Amino acid sequence: MKNYSRLILRVALLLLTALALMWSPLSNGYPFIHSDTGTYLFSSINFGVPLDRPIGYGLFIRAATLAPTLWMVVIAQALGTAYLMLRVAECLLPPSRARIWLAFAIALATILITTVSLFVGFILADIFAAWLWLATILFLLTPYRFERALAALACLVGVWTHNSHVLLAIGLVGALAGVALLARRRAFLARAAWYGAVIVVSILGAMLVNVWLYTTPSPTRGGDTILLSRFHEMGVLNQTLEQNCAQQKWALCELQDLVRVHDREYRWLLHGADSPVRQIGFDKHNDEQRAMVFAALRCCWQTIAVESAAESWRQFWLIQSFDYLIPLPQDKPSVSYDAVREMYPQELATFRASAQQRDAAPLVWLLPVRENGMLVVELIFLLALALAALWQRQRVMLGWLLGTLAFVMWNAVVMATFSGAVTRYQARVVWLIPFAVLIAASALIFRVRNARG
Repeated sequence: MKNYSRLILRVALLLLTALALMWSPLSNGYPFIHSDTGTYLFSSINFGVPLDRPIGYGLFIRAATLAPTLWMVVIAQALGTAYLMLRVAECLLPPSRARIWLAFAIALATILITTVSLFVGFILADIFAAWLWLATILFLLTPYRFERALAALACLVGVWTHNSHVLLAIGLVGALAGVALLARRRAFLARAAWYGAVIVVSILGAMLVNVWLYTTPSPTRGGDTILLSRFHEMGVLNQTLEQNCAQQKWALCELQDLVRVHDREYRWLLHGADSPVRQIGFDKHNDEQRAMVFAALRCCWQTIAVESAAESWRQFWLIQSFDYLIPLPQDKPSVSYDAVREMYPQELATFRASAQQRDAAPLVWLLPVRENGMLVVELIFLLALALAALWQRQRVMLGWLLGTLAFVMWNAVVMATFSGAVTRYQARVVWLIPFAVLIAASALIFRVRNARG
C-alpha cells in the first residue's frame, strides 16, 4: 500500500510539473508555431525526409498525435521534459523522504525563472537538445534498468530530431569517454560504454530510416550545404573556389562570379533569391559539396577556427527569446500557416486568435531582468557551487555543474560553427544552468544541515 501511494504521488507530481511546463503555450492560447514548423508537420504525414533536416521530429509528431490537435505534441514534450527534470533532480539530491518534493520544487522554480516553457510549447525540435543532456545524466545515474531504457529512448529521440543534436551527442560520447578513462572505475566505464553504444545505435538507426524512406543515409540532412553557407559568410567559400576551380569541375565553379559578388553576405547561400542553392540544391552534387567542405578546411582552417570561436562566444550570450515570437503571414504563402490550415482546420481559428499570431507579445519570460543578465548571475552561482563541491570532494555534483556548463558551451560551438549565432539556438539549452544551480544549492544546503544536526 505504501509503494502504491508513493507511485500515485510520483504520477501526480509528474502531471503537475508537465502542466506547469505548459503555462506559456496555454497563456498564448495555442502551441507556438515557427516558420520551420510546417516542414515537420508535412513530414509527419507524408514521411518525406526534408532536404535540410532529419525526419525524426516529424516521426515524433506522428507518434504523439493521438488526437487531431497540436496540443498532443506539446503534452508529449511536457511529460518527457517533466520526467527527465524530476528524475535527474532526484538522482542528484541526497536520499531523504522529502527528495521527490524537493525535486518538484526545483522543477517549478526552474520553470518560473527560465523560458523552458516556451520550448516545450514550440512545435520545434529545440527542446530535445536539453533532453539529450538530461537523458545522458539519467542513463549514467539511475539504478533501474527500465529507466536506463527510457533514458536511452530519450537519447535516440534527441539524436533523431535535429542535425545539430547528432554533433551534440558525438561530443557527449567523446567527453564521457575521456572522463571514464580518467576515473578508472569499472562500473562507470561500463555504463559509459553502454551509453556510447546507445548513441551509435541511434545514429545508425537514423541512417537506416533515411534509407527506408528512399533518401541518402546521412543522419545530418543538408549538412554540407549548411557548412558551405557558413564558409561563405566567413569569406572562405570564395577563397576555396579561387584556389580550386582551375583544376576542379564543381558545379559551383560556374557561378563563381556570383558567389564573389555576394561574398560574406549573411544567409545568402541558403536563402538568397539568386543563390546557387536554388540551382544545385541541398540534395544535388553532394559529393562535390563535401569535396568543397574538405578543400575549405584544408586551405582556410585558421580563418574558420577564429571566425567560429568569435561566433561561439556571441552565440553563448545571444539568448533573447522574443526575437522569433512573430506571427506567420496570412496574406502570402507560408508553409507553416498552410500546414496548420490543412492538417488542423478545426484549430485554425484558435491559432489565429493566439497572442503570437495577433503579434500581442506572448508572455514567456517572467523576470524583470534581461535573459543574458540573468545568465551572468547564474554563472557566478554555478562557479561558486562548483568550488564548494570541489572543496567538499563531491565529485558527482562537481561533474554535474561543470558538465552542464560544458554542454551549454558545446551547444554554442556547434550552432555557431555550423549555422551561425541565432537567439533560439542558445535559449533552448541555457535553462539547464539555473536548473543545475538549484539542484547543487539544494544538495549543499541539505548536507550542511545534516552535518550540523
